Amino acid sequence: LVEERIPVGDMLRSVQSLSGPLLTEVRVFDVYAGSPVPAGQKSVAFGFTFQGEKTLTDEVVDAEVGRVLSRLEDEFGVRVRS
Repeated sequence: LVEERIPVGDMLRSVQSLSGPLLTEVRVFDVYAGSPVPAGQKSVAFGFTFQGEKTLTDEVVDAEVGRVLSRLEDEFGVRVRS
C-alpha cells in the first residue's frame, strides 16, 4: 500500500535501479484503489523475474524481495498489504 499521490512510475524506476545479477525484470501488474484499500491509498502489485547461474533457493529470493521492499519503504512509505 502506498499513498495515492505517489506515481507508480517513480516506484518502478526505483526498483529497476536495484537490478543486479539476480533481479532481471520488474513489472507492475496491478494498481487498485477502493474498498478494502484505505481511503487515500492504492495497492500496487509488482512482478519480479529472478535468474541465477545456479538454482535459486527460497532464502536467496526472499533476501532480494526484502531488498526491494526496503527500498520502497524508505523512499515511498510503502507497507505490505495484509
